[in-house]
Amino acid sequence: MNKKVSLIISLALSFVVFVAGFTTFAKELSPNSEGIVERSVLSSANTRVVLDSTKYVFDGKEKRPAVSVAYTDENGAVKALGKDKDYFVSYKNNINPGKASVTVSGANDYTGDITSYFTIVPAPLGTVKVDKTTLSSIKVSWTAQKGVSGYEAKIAAFGKKYKTYTVSAKKSAYTFNKLKYETKYKVLIRSFVTIDGKRVYGKFSPLLKTSTKRAVAAPNVNGYCSLLSVPVVEWKESKGADKYIVYRSDKKKGTYKKIAKTEGLSFQDKSAKLHKTYYYKVKAVKKSGDKTYYSQFSPAEKIKAMKTVLVGDSVLEGVEYYKALPGATFVVKIGMGTYTFYESFYFKVNGRPATGCEKLLSYKPDRVFIMFGMNEAAYKNNKSILQYYQYALDDIKAERKNCEIILLPVSPTKANSGKSIPKKKRLDSFNSALKDFAKENKVAYYDYTKPFKDKNGNLLNAYDGGDGCHWKPSSCRLFVEQLNKYIKKH
Repeated sequence: MNKKVSLIISLALSFVVFVAGFTTFAKELSPNSEGIVERSVLSSANTRVVLDSTKYVFDGKEKRPAVSVAYTDENGAVKALGKDKDYFVSYKNNINPGKASVTVSGANDYTGDITSYFTIVPAPLGTVKVDKTTLSSIKVSWTAQKGVSGYEAKIAAFGKKYKTYTVSAKKSAYTFNKLKYETKYKVLIRSFVTIDGKRVYGKFSPLLKTSTKRAVAAPNVNGYCSLLSVPVVEWKESKGADKYIVYRSDKKKGTYKKIAKTEGLSFQDKSAKLHKTYYYKVKAVKKSGDKTYYSQFSPAEKIKAMKTVLVGDSVLEGVEYYKALPGATFVVKIGMGTYTFYESFYFKVNGRPATGCEKLLSYKPDRVFIMFGMNEAAYKNNKSILQYYQYALDDIKAERKNCEIILLPVSPTKANSGKSIPKKKRLDSFNSALKDFAKENKVAYYDYTKPFKDKNGNLLNAYDGGDGCHWKPSSCRLFVEQLNKYIKKH
């Protein structure tokens, strides 16, 4: 054998001895019978990954939920793994709204990846504003949000259920259509992202309260009981209205029934029962093309059907005679004063003689206008006249507890009238005493006389019936106008 072959054999034997020795050494170090160092594989079956939060609200910043990892070996022993020692953590899609992920990757003695997920919901939507309203629509807008899948828009009339609409992410405005005119609505908007086929919503915008436009305004209503004992409802014109509908109820919060349609600006409820109180509401109606629009109800107006009686002497008898107030109820007589009204049997009730006071009470009055003094002031003092005024008032109050009593001053006279007719100075004295008397007895006093007087306080020639105290027909009409002004205010 030559030296070259001998060297090769020697080297081969040395390599065999080295490999055998290394293998023996590796077997002594490894628990594996095959002599290989094994790394534990992390999987969802043996590893529990817990995030400290699975839901965040978008604010433009990275979201990095803290992670805790527990590994269970084949013998059932549980071991808490350490970050950056046994595993590393990485995040993905963790800024914008949507589905974000966190991945745990094994390190050193561990291998394998486990991915968990968390949600970033859209930020709360800011204030929503109204851009435009019509009779049947409301357009609203808001500040657009980046990264969202769309918006949810909700609207409801007050007291009704919400209706919901989906708005594209490309839009930041929406118009609600087919709404009812002159109706209050509330609006809510929120954004959403779609994750695994399901919507995840941000918080709603602050509640927006708005309303559709009105087609025609509700009338401004005033009501009173006329001198003819009939409830009267009046109102100002509603711009654009073609007609008005009048409703009535026995109670303020009761059921209102339609009782009249009119193109005018007032209604007399001649079907009302005397002594009864009613509540009235009015709607304005407007037609536009083939559509009819109705206003809201006016506020309820309370009116009592008050049996009204006018009591007095020949001055008031002239109002009845000249038919300045046809259909009204009068207890009047030429020459009658407070004494004869209370003591003399000028009238009949149920076929029997009756005093003026008894005749008045037979009507069961709810409101009485009384004017005495012209026939007595010329020869009686105030105390004597007011004494029988007092008797009459006491009887009226006793019989009709809630009766409204209005005392009227004696009308002015001419300075050159006859001696039996009281003049300005005497009438001023009596009327002043009558006013104080009314206050003491807690009844009304209404001075209607101003338009009848000249600059000196005497009866104007235009209203003198010829004797310096009685009235012309025009004077009677003026008197009725003055009383109407009173009842409309009271």
